[in-house]
Amino acid sequence: MKNLFILSFLLISCTSKEAKVELNKFDQTSYVKTSARDRIQTYSFDFYSTSIEDVKRHALKSTNTDGQMTAVYYFHQNDRQPQSGFSTFTNIFAANDFLYSSNLIDDWKYAYLHSRNGDRIFVDCTLPKEERYQGLCKGD
Repeated sequence: MKNLFILSFLLISCTSKEAKVELNKFDQTSYVKTSARDRIQTYSFDFYSTSIEDVKRHALKSTNTDGQMTAVYYFHQNDRQPQSGFSTFTNIFAANDFLYSSNLIDDWKYAYLHSRNGDRIFVDCTLPKEERYQGLCKGD
């Protein structure tokens, strides 16, 4: 019984370390939450050492309020991206318009949308335009 407890403790400890490593791969650079509880989150990560599976897993863990929209954008750590001032937007459509039209922000690598009707879409924006879901990548 004592050995089972020790084994369980070791397994939980290892899992926790893996989870911490995964969380440390992503740095939140900006966050917008409107009064309607719609959200936009942007993250910085090392595009060259993080797998698309890690990004998808991270995106699926993003907070969402039922009936509201959550959009998550992932930038390579050296890309120009929104920072803390971005969070001053109170309207989700104005915030999105700024993201998509600003010349001060580089193209993001991945985008994730949890829509108001519950649909979840993850897009690899590094793929050629004709090979990806349209509408979530800059320049679409």
